[in-house]
Amino acid sequence: MSCLQWFDDTRIQLKDDIVLVHGVYGSGKSHLLVVFIIFLCTMLKEANNDDIRILVSAATNTAVDRILLGLLELDFTEFIRVGSLKRIAKPVLPFTLHRDRGDSKADSDRSDKLALKELQEMLEGSGLSTKERSYIKQAIEGMLSPAIYRAQYSTTDLKNGRIKQRIEKLKKVRVVGVTCAASVFPVLEGNKFQIVILDESSQMLEVSIDYTVFKLTKCSPATQHVAHW
Repeated sequence: MSCLQWFDDTRIQLKDDIVLVHGVYGSGKSHLLVVFIIFLCTMLKEANNDDIRILVSAATNTAVDRILLGLLELDFTEFIRVGSLKRIAKPVLPFTLHRDRGDSKADSDRSDKLALKELQEMLEGSGLSTKERSYIKQAIEGMLSPAIYRAQYSTTDLKNGRIKQRIEKLKKVRVVGVTCAASVFPVLEGNKFQIVILDESSQMLEVSIDYTVFKLTKCSPATQHVAHW
């Protein structure tokens, strides 16, 4: 458990707080990242440490989802994906928090209704596999009070839904996935992460990296723990 000291700024000061992982296309960088996240979460759970949290970010939705899909393949589901529903991989939709508006009731209601409409449009689209339809239905059910798929939904269903529960879970869940662009979503306000993992960092603008890291990390810029893949 001494590895946990890497992320405890009160006990140890790392010489290098930024780790850069190089590798050619197809060399297994993403798989290494998935295994690293699961290993770290397992270690933190065994140490009863609920304070250290991990942010997975990248410039594109595809890059973020590739990591989360890898976690799902290994039966790891303790994460929340924040972002625009239409741009997120369908298997990740049931774990997504869409809300990108402010905290006011009017803003949240509009955001929720728009998200539900987007999911319904996806479900009505052609070319979907049975599994893809199942993922979309799970995402819809996650917004409603009863976990039952129905053809029609009311405003009451949304008000009594699980979105508030997912927002509360966002404050505590170990792993959160978000693109650099979506890191400005108001729903992320107040969330802090001790570890930031940036996939495909060579394709990212420095200003987007700085904003994501400085905005969503608990540590000062001098003591952040950032891994670039």
